[in-house]
Amino acid sequence: MILDMLAEADRYTALHPLFARAFEFLRSTDLLALAPGMHTI
Repeated sequence: MILDMLAEADRYTALHPLFARAFEFLRSTDLLALAPGMHTI
């Protein structure tokens, strides 16, 4: 588990090949506006 600020996410992108995509999704998406359910990243 990673517990840190999203501003520090670049430190963790080397840990998994898909982390960069996941962090970009978190940065560019208004999570409060998302409908409940599954979303493709």
